[in-house]
Amino acid sequence: MATVKEQVMQLLDQFAQEEMGNRLSQFAMMSLRGMMGNVLDQHLDGVEKQMAALEKRVKESKEDGKKKDEANA
Repeated sequence: MATVKEQVMQLLDQFAQEEMGNRLSQFAMMSLRGMMGNVLDQHLDGVEKQMAALEKRVKESKEDGKKKDEANA
């Protein structure tokens, strides 16, 4: 999977090719902003899911540790 930076750079390259020789219109700039925002949102959603999974594993690990401590006591 491409990094966020690579994805954003690909969008910028695509945009530059489409707009080469033309003045950048307000619509084109809004379009670019939207595409970049979507890439970042997708990346952040993935990061949030990973963090939630890690937090769940840490919580489960702590609970398992407490149960083992209680069983050994």
